[in-house]
Order: sequence, then structure tokens, then C-alpha cells
Amino acid sequence: MWSRPWRPWTPAPSFNKKLERCVFYRGFQDKYNGSVVIFRIFGFLGIFSVFLSGTQAREEFTLFETLRYNPAQVGLKGLEFEVRVSGQGEMISRAQAFGDIKDLYYRVKWSPTGGHRVRVVGPPEGFGSLREQLKSSILPRLDFVIPRPLTTSLTPYNFERVRREGGVTLEGRDRTGGREINAVSVDVNGQGLIEEIRTSSPRGVESSKMKYGRYRGTNNKYVVTQTIVETLLAGQKRVVETNIDYKMQNGYALPEDIQIKTEVSLNVGPEESRKSEQQESSLRFSNYKIN
Repeated sequence: MWSRPWRPWTPAPSFNKKLERCVFYRGFQDKYNGSVVIFRIFGFLGIFSVFLSGTQAREEFTLFETLRYNPAQVGLKGLEFEVRVSGQGEMISRAQAFGDIKDLYYRVKWSPTGGHRVRVVGPPEGFGSLREQLKSSILPRLDFVIPRPLTTSLTPYNFERVRREGGVTLEGRDRTGGREINAVSVDVNGQGLIEEIRTSSPRGVESSKMKYGRYRGTNNKYVVTQTIVETLLAGQKRVVETNIDYKMQNGYALPEDIQIKTEVSLNVGPEESRKSEQQESSLRFSNYKIN
């Protein structure tokens, strides 16, 4: 079964702290409030959804959608697969919330009408809160499998289209002052591909850079092969580099491996005294079944 009434469970504070040490889990703890949402890559193109207004802005994003590879637009009607995150089962087992988990993974089903449905396999029965947290952590990465439309809604940001060398920049601002993200800047290259998205708010700033590649069988359309997300927030700098490898599965280009490198450092005080922490994680996609 894909859904069932799990027994409520509240993790102990010590367990929460250990869970947050996992790079893959911790990277998705931020709350994505406001009208512009970047799923960090998350974020992205598959990692992000941007809400825009203005005819020219819509035209730029419509062009991008025609260039980006999306299996759902080339005949895919249904998909099942599994995702495993390196070290996640061992990390949760060490938290001593329950016994050892030999194989923790996510079983995913996708359909055009229902989107992604995720089931967490491995933990014992119950522990509904933990399962929901784990589901939330994996969902943004699934946009690399079936990207969501970039402009899923329109909000009253005022955009200006500025030509620059090699492309255009869409500069948008919230004239009302009521949104958490008050400015967004989108760089589009001469081919129509989004190169970088920058957002700013009273809390901090963030930039997301994307690289693309083509695979045999994608009809000359592009997939995202790398994202670099840099966040400056309250004196802390976080850089997350994500690299995605694809493999042809029955005629469709689908992710096989995702490698994630995270570096967190303090951005205040003397440079020689600043400390940084580096961690790595990986996701393995397997057992694809195409309907």
C-alpha cells in the first residue's frame, strides 16, 4: 500500500540533532516561503519553480521549456523506480531510535495525473513523522527525473528585460514590499537556457547556477548536469554543488547517480579564524520500470 495511517511518533531532541547532520536531509530544512521558490539543487529546474509576470518574461520561460528535456512530454505515461541515499540508513540507525536498518530506500511511482508518490522502505512500522520528513527531503531531487513546469503560477512581480552580452537578464521586483523575496534576477543565454537565478530578501541572498548537457535519444534537448547553489544567510555561507549523471532507460534519459558536495562556512570575523565544514552525499536511482 502507498498510504496508511501511521502511528504518530515524535523524535527525541538528540535524534533530531543527529538527523540534521546528514547533508541530504539537512539541505532541505529551510522553509520555502514567498512567491518565488527555488528548489535547491535543489533547487532549479527541475530544482526550481519561478513565478513571473510580464509577456516578455513568459516568452523567455516558454522558450526554455521547449529546450529542456522532459520525458513526460515525449510519450512517458508512467514510471516506477527506487532511490537510495548513501549513509542515510546507517545515520538513522546510529541515532538509536530503533534497531539497525539494513536497507533504507524510497520507492517512487509517477503518473501524469498523480505526480510523484513516494514510499519509504526500511524503517519499522509506524514512525510516521520520520517517514514524512524523509519524503520531504527526497521530493526536490525528483524534479531531475520529471521536471515540473517552470512557470506554474503568475504573481505581480514587475520584470524588466535587459539585454546583455550573450543573452538577456530578467530583473524582477516586488513593488508591494509584502513578499519575503523582494527581488529576483534571471540570466538567460543566447540559446534560451537559464544560466543563473539570483534572489534576495531581508534574510539573505542566494544564487543558483546551472550547466547543461545533451544525451543520445533526447532529440537535441538539454538536461541539467550540474547546479551550484550559494546561499548567504546570517553570516553563514553554504555552497552546494550537485552533479547529475543520466542513463538511457528504454528510450528515456533518466538520472542514474547524483553526487552532492556541501561546504558550510562562517562569513564573519577575521578570515584566518573562519571555520568550514565539508560533507558529501550521493543518490542512486535504480530499478526503473516504464509503463
